[in-house]
Amino acid sequence: MNIRSWSYIILLVILSLSLIANLYFFTQLNSTDEGIAVLENDKQVVKEECELLKRDLDLATANIKALKHPANQTFQLKGSSPDFTNASATIFWNSTTKAVYVDAAALPPQPGDKEYQLWAVNKGVYKSLGVFNRQPDKEILYRAINTEKPDAFAVSLELPPGSETPTLLCVSGKTGN
Repeated sequence: MNIRSWSYIILLVILSLSLIANLYFFTQLNSTDEGIAVLENDKQVVKEECELLKRDLDLATANIKALKHPANQTFQLKGSSPDFTNASATIFWNSTTKAVYVDAAALPPQPGDKEYQLWAVNKGVYKSLGVFNRQPDKEILYRAINTEKPDAFAVSLELPPGSETPTLLCVSGKTGN
């Protein structure tokens, strides 16, 4: 064999090694691109979870601020029907702003086709202060419609979008008015 033949053989070996190296690095590049795509997706999920946590923190901070107001009065509502004997709710009413907040953590989760409705009771007349759906996985305060101090507060279980008068009273309590 002469030098020219050896040169071709060496050249073929080098080209083969180059081709194998190029294939290896190409697959590594594709694998890295897939890894980057997974990381980008994970980053987006973490960002969304962080935004939800921030929203929950902002809500909790606002609720704490509202509850710490010196003009707040607290009223305990107790079960007022056989199905709700162990149920309770806490009402926070602000005598200055007339704001009303409901802590419904001790109410049982409502059936899927119903929602809770808060009432202000004055001389036996019920005035709706709004509806809410208790979220069993969260302990949050529900903001209701402002009202003057009533004789009592009550919570009923109603079909959406609420009722003109309560149909099933769950908890109630007097305000000492």
